[in-house]
Amino acid sequence: MSKDTKVVLLILAILAIAVVIVIEIIYVPAIQTPPSSSSPPTSSESTHSEPQKQWIKIRTFAGVGDKTTALFNISSNKWRINWAVETKRPDLGVFVLYVYPEGETRSYMFIEQIMHDCDGDYNDTTYVYEGNGSFYIRIECSNLKGWTLEVESWQ
Repeated sequence: MSKDTKVVLLILAILAIAVVIVIEIIYVPAIQTPPSSSSPPTSSESTHSEPQKQWIKIRTFAGVGDKTTALFNISSNKWRINWAVETKRPDLGVFVLYVYPEGETRSYMFIEQIMHDCDGDYNDTTYVYEGNGSFYIRIECSNLKGWTLEVESWQ
């Protein structure tokens, strides 16, 4: 490729970048500053704001071995299980949790299986996107000093 061709391509690239920048400047909507809190709302402004959603703790469970939890109620379609385990033997730690809807004993709706090779404590969060009902969790584990589960609902 000749030196003149390289110069032309460089100029075209610079022009293309300049056009993109100009388009971004023209089409980016102006940022509006909210009215100060000292001025009363106008008739077109709402005086009620929608509450912010947040994670609400529903139940906490803890144990050493296998366990089936008590029922807990979830009133949203988004919830999570914060779980933590402490292993006796890091090379052989096993932790499995099954989530069941109330009344179900065979078909679980969700499973989290952790077989890890790490030292000591291990924790994570499992998200579930089905809800509006009562559920329970069955935990199967081995070579653990203990485990904890914290169920939270997005409300």
